[in-house]
Amino acid sequence: TMTSAVFGNHSSGPGNVTIKLEGSGAQTLAGPTAGHFPNVTIDKPAGRLTLSGAPYIVGNWTHMRGEVAAGSSTLILACAYKVPQSITPGPRAYNNVIIRGFGQYSSQEISGTMNVSGNLELGVTAYSGNKLNGGAIAVKGDVIVDPNFGMINSALQLNGVGAQNADFGGRALRNLNVTNTSSAVTFSNGFSIPADGMITFATGTVAKFAAGQTFTLNTLSGLSGTSDHPVTLRSNVDGQQWRLVVALHGARVLYVDVKDSDASSCATINTCGSIDSGNNQNWNFNQVGVTSFATSDSSIVSPAWVEGACGWDVTNLACSLNDVAANSTLIRLSDTKWFIDNNRSENVSPALGVRLSPTAATTVV
Repeated sequence: TMTSAVFGNHSSGPGNVTIKLEGSGAQTLAGPTAGHFPNVTIDKPAGRLTLSGAPYIVGNWTHMRGEVAAGSSTLILACAYKVPQSITPGPRAYNNVIIRGFGQYSSQEISGTMNVSGNLELGVTAYSGNKLNGGAIAVKGDVIVDPNFGMINSALQLNGVGAQNADFGGRALRNLNVTNTSSAVTFSNGFSIPADGMITFATGTVAKFAAGQTFTLNTLSGLSGTSDHPVTLRSNVDGQQWRLVVALHGARVLYVDVKDSDASSCATINTCGSIDSGNNQNWNFNQVGVTSFATSDSSIVSPAWVEGACGWDVTNLACSLNDVAANSTLIRLSDTKWFIDNNRSENVSPALGVRLSPTAATTVV
């Protein structure tokens, strides 16, 4: 059994001391609110390590093997000034986890995925501007981020089976993935996703956004649902708008159910197969999937072509004549324009293999 004492400090770090927990029987790592552990390595060939209280780690945390029972503990990982902290969590789930930075010269690097069955807190010991890099943190409980916390480059996943609340403190997130479809996920403070980041919601997600807060996303491509399981976007206060800014011009999304969204600070958001539940600004819910011809009868002679348009949500196009598949490949000029011809000149398009005429029943689906 190890109980934390003052090994090292936040100014100079943990030094060269490493505590190795490698017994084959039961062991306990217990921590009061005062006192720090240095580097800790868990390498148990057998037996269980029990975390108790609030172990406070200022060095590297490395879980190589062995069972870890988190119980009701809170694991605190706090890097020192100008001393990077390595976090190798291993496959076992922790209860509550607190990760604290120490200013712009501090960084914490996660290897693999840290599974948190309780709550996650990202804070600072002193100063601001620290960085959390690498790996991922999967959280089943709530998340709270200190507004002074620096860039969150590690992926965050909200995978709870009950209601979750996430307060990201207005910070930028590199990668946010919501897979909790059992209950609503509430974002109680604004956040942003940079141009090189990604936000994804599982189909059927119900997300609530804080009324009056601004959520800046680079794209909406990861928020699409399905016809059977749309993604629901709501305010956390019914009837009061939440602000959405999408950096990508011409943003569009499939199968969402939206209410109380103010998107007036960006280009119009186009949707398909979606539901306007009211009090939305700058959303277009009228787009439908279409396929149409733009070719006049006079152009359908040899050498001939057929061209037309389609909705951007159409993912596959094929041509047939008189209900027989054409010996050709239809060319997609863009996500809304297409053409097909029966002339191989200049390799513009493979030949149709049949003569087109005004009486031929040409169909593109």
